[in-house]
Amino acid sequence: MRDSCFSDEDLQMRDVAREFAQKEIEPAGRQLDKSYDADLFRDLWKKAAKLGLLGVMVPEHYGGVGGSPVALTLIIEELAAADAGFAVSMSMNWFAQCMLITVGSSAQMEAFLPMISSSDALPAAACATEPQGGSDVESVRRCGPGCISTTYRKKDGGFVINGTKNFITNGGLAGLYLVLATADINAGGAAASTFIVPGDSPGIAVGGIEDKMGIRSSQTAQMIFDDVFVPGENLLGEEWLGLEYVELAMIFSRGAVGGIAVGIARAAFEEALAYARERVQGGRPIIEHQGIGFMLADMAIMVEAGRSMVHRSALASLDFDIEADERFRLSCMAKVFCSDMAMKVTTDAVQILGGYGYTRDYPVEKYMRDVKVTQIFEGPNQVQRVDILERL
Repeated sequence: MRDSCFSDEDLQMRDVAREFAQKEIEPAGRQLDKSYDADLFRDLWKKAAKLGLLGVMVPEHYGGVGGSPVALTLIIEELAAADAGFAVSMSMNWFAQCMLITVGSSAQMEAFLPMISSSDALPAAACATEPQGGSDVESVRRCGPGCISTTYRKKDGGFVINGTKNFITNGGLAGLYLVLATADINAGGAAASTFIVPGDSPGIAVGGIEDKMGIRSSQTAQMIFDDVFVPGENLLGEEWLGLEYVELAMIFSRGAVGGIAVGIARAAFEEALAYARERVQGGRPIIEHQGIGFMLADMAIMVEAGRSMVHRSALASLDFDIEADERFRLSCMAKVFCSDMAMKVTTDAVQILGGYGYTRDYPVEKYMRDVKVTQIFEGPNQVQRVDILERL
């Protein structure tokens, strides 16, 4: 069925992503899940860049494709269905691009967008989460003093950043970091600003690589900033508006998390459906047993509903005729519903496959491990519900 919200260009980009995901990402993702290999990841990243997947939303003037947010949701579902970790790394790259496009000056976009979207690009990373403060903007704002311990001070035509950031997607691999820091640790988020920091800046170090349950093809690291100098022109937007800029980008990124969850759920459903058609119990395929059949029907319903919510959120994300609070609420809803839905679908997929589902002979156990984090990052779903409630 052709949805009227998709252009021919959107569908062409989806098809490119689907072919790449099935041929390249899925086998590499299985290998990276077992044993992370940075060289293999970089090789995959370069191939994605050559296909234009890194610069989907980047204007053509800056070396991108100039695609729509809806195209991005189609692409991210395909990537996540093949390997959620790679999709997460891609979504962080898009998050950084969204911040630059939304807030950055023409000079900043000219200088930095090609760095994270061209055929020789390195990944980008956003550094917000800290040991005492999560990635959720509203929780940081409520927490007040001490939630942002990474600080900056002015010095000789620029700024100096000091602090530690936790759980940074693409940390240690990134060619560009967007760093949230505060001018006054006692003022919390009220004095926070965002800085564009090249990955080769002196003073940046990796504090450690996380050994994660899922999305293992996406490197997650602790990043340390020790007297890192940032030129004045690398301040993103205005001083003390850092949290507002992160929140604007999260209107996009939380919907993208929903898209990742939909991709994982779709893959789990398709695997369970294929297994149920072939697995014979009691003289007939188990799909003909009502208990299994109803589970599959519910899984199909949930995946379709989640996909619709993601598309709705994407359509609204850059529609500035819609109030920011409404766009933010829709993205939170898409993130919560889709991640909870996908956790249910992947759990049911393991159940349908029974003992086989609990082994690594089938991919459903990986889908279940991968999807759990979608309920946690970009702000836990419990906090998302608080954000939604405040906007009702």
